[in-house]
Amino acid sequence: MSHIMQANQPFVVNRHHNLTVQDLEVLTQAYLPIIGAQAQALYVTLFQFQTGLNHLSDSFIHAQLLAQLNMGLDQFDQARIRLEGIGLIQTYRDKSSQGSYQKQTILYVLHEPLSWYDFFNHPLYSALLYKQIGQIAYDNLVQAQVEYRVNDELFTEITTAFDQVYHLNLSQTWHHQENSSQLAAKEAETNTILSSANFDYAKYLKYMMAEGIDHSELTGDLKAQVLGLHQLYGLNEIDLVRVTNLATNHLNGRVQLDRMKEIVERRPEFRNKGAQGSTVQSQKSLQKIKQKLHQEYPKLNDKDINIMALCQVMSVQDFLIKSKEAKKGFATDQEQFFVKDLQEKTNLPTDSLNFLIYYLLIISKRPNLYKSDLQRVANEWQQKGLKDISDILAYIGQTKKDQSKLPYQVYQGNKTGSYREVRPSWMDQGQDAGNNEGQPLKDHTGQEVDEETIQARLDRLYKEDHQE
Repeated sequence: MSHIMQANQPFVVNRHHNLTVQDLEVLTQAYLPIIGAQAQALYVTLFQFQTGLNHLSDSFIHAQLLAQLNMGLDQFDQARIRLEGIGLIQTYRDKSSQGSYQKQTILYVLHEPLSWYDFFNHPLYSALLYKQIGQIAYDNLVQAQVEYRVNDELFTEITTAFDQVYHLNLSQTWHHQENSSQLAAKEAETNTILSSANFDYAKYLKYMMAEGIDHSELTGDLKAQVLGLHQLYGLNEIDLVRVTNLATNHLNGRVQLDRMKEIVERRPEFRNKGAQGSTVQSQKSLQKIKQKLHQEYPKLNDKDINIMALCQVMSVQDFLIKSKEAKKGFATDQEQFFVKDLQEKTNLPTDSLNFLIYYLLIISKRPNLYKSDLQRVANEWQQKGLKDISDILAYIGQTKKDQSKLPYQVYQGNKTGSYREVRPSWMDQGQDAGNNEGQPLKDHTGQEVDEETIQARLDRLYKEDHQE
């Protein structure tokens, strides 16, 4: 709620940084068209108040600030609100300093502007800037910030990769020929240059905004922490959204950065993901799982054994991504959200959820996953108490047998000759899935492919990611 300050009301400023040349550049070219000149002038002026103990300035009254800015109280209030809305300042009132509401000391906490990269990848700020200055000016601004790219035709990179120099075992102990003090310095330096080639930070930001996080928490420190956890533990964007939410203090909305690594360490679904992606789920391990499944289920054919093994060794998100790649497509943001949402609702094990994805995309020939399909089929399997893929396969087979015993046509209503086909619920197609059942499965080129071909592609994609 807006609160108009009084001219004689005292204030203090809290800041932990100084404005750099880069900050002023982003502030002038990116923030200014959105917040306006008066808000920018207020923000820059607040930085003139020197801070000391606890990064707090001395106490001043608003009349001094208004005179310097040549503003009235209404203009000042509007400028402050614009800065608050875009995450550049936070405003507090100190209830202990004065009993009267209009005489309490105001605390202004200043936050540094986003970097160019973070600003352009922010789904709301970038959209506001685009709307304000137009396509041509926006594109020129983006182009001006594009970093130099090495021409691959002229140069060949020979840089040593991070994971070839630094290694973490399951206890996360550093192994390197340098001593511990050197490693501490290296680690601090490396955190600022972690590669994000396989991580879409813009997607992470979009997910966080959808979760309702305070945009002022999306700082450079959070970005460095997120990229570090991605690099060290192999966590994807959705994993890190969950980690960030778990590390958020829901009383004040602040993200506790120091808790993020602790959460990853304590939760096996995060801690073991990197290990599962490297050594545990190697090609030899996959082969052993297949041999074990053949012994446990001698009546199942090789195709069923292969898919059961893949469902066991892959995470749900990875299985979705690889399955869509095997169909020559890609996993959409919505599909990944639907799968994440289902994981939180159902008690079906991971391998059963993976098989559910396979069943809908490959067996039922859906082009995409839809929330209604996922929840309907998962709910039915859970109510039937199906504990693993062998139970699911048996259930599907028995349902088909029961279907074949029913009359093909069933009388419906009072109209002679009015019939409908009886179908089990797990075979029902959603409207958004299209009428694909019974039709040949095709890839993005329109070429017909069968289930065995898709499964072979999925198996090959998994092996390519786990070469020893």
